[in-house]
Amino acid sequence: TGGDGVSHSTDPARPLALCVALCQSCGVTLDVARSYDRAFASDVASLLPSRETMQHLAPTAIAFRDASEGLDPLVLRATLAMAEDRAGVLASGDPRAALEHLRRIDELRKARGAMLIGYLLSDDHLQARRQLGYILEMNVPRRRSQEISA
Repeated sequence: TGGDGVSHSTDPARPLALCVALCQSCGVTLDVARSYDRAFASDVASLLPSRETMQHLAPTAIAFRDASEGLDPLVLRATLAMAEDRAGVLASGDPRAALEHLRRIDELRKARGAMLIGYLLSDDHLQARRQLGYILEMNVPRRRSQEISA
């Protein structure tokens, strides 16, 4: 999964540093009470486009700033992992790959796996699949379902 390098880095302050860099690139300054990797934030900020190019993200940065007081980097990391798993399932169109990945890294029986399974069974997920045009597979063989409808 693409976000593991950020959301599961050894230092939980790194995802917060990424958020600081993204907000600053939009011209929004965060008042961060927790420690974060300032060098990483500076490196990320130097690679981002100009402030004018990032202006479309300014409303999101402002909303993040307004809601980030007392933000715990460990909670942020868990939230990023949850969002990554949900996006991966929707992007792939098949939850089996994500479930297998979590099983392989021994996260399926932990909170991360429980959150993903809860999402997979939610109305939100099923509605998103319908809107994306994914067919919801029935657990009835095709021939048998045709016989039943006849």
